[in-house]
Amino acid sequence: MPSFSISKITLKNYRQFVDATVNLKYSEGKKNIAIIEGDNGLGKSNIFNAINWCLFANEAHLGKNSEAMPLCNTSVLKALKTNAYADVRVEILFDTPNGKLEISRTIKAYKNSAGQEHRDANSTLIASRYTAKGNKEIPNPEDTISRILPPN
Repeated sequence: MPSFSISKITLKNYRQFVDATVNLKYSEGKKNIAIIEGDNGLGKSNIFNAINWCLFANEAHLGKNSEAMPLCNTSVLKALKTNAYADVRVEILFDTPNGKLEISRTIKAYKNSAGQEHRDANSTLIASRYTAKGNKEIPNPEDTISRILPPN
């Protein structure tokens, strides 16, 4: 399997993140480890959840009773008018032997009349390859994900 690394994760309205970017730096030819540290409740686990949600449309780290937890940032959700929506988006930028690859997932989160989140049934998954010749959207992004991260 060709080597790849995550160089950037961008979170928009995802869980406690309104607009956040995690940049990861790597040194060529060295074993690289990223450590994310912080106090409880600041979002360390949700960065992991965001990667899983972006790539696989699930958050395996969360428990069974977490289905009721809003995916959309609660302050953003509270600020919405009834039936208005906010886009929840996670983008992951990979460095691969063939150049940069971005995979993103977006879903619309609506505020219902009870003030709670209601999400679209489906999210949008996009994969794009960035090369010196420009950006190119890749058809069948699920196939791209399964090539760099095989199931199991």
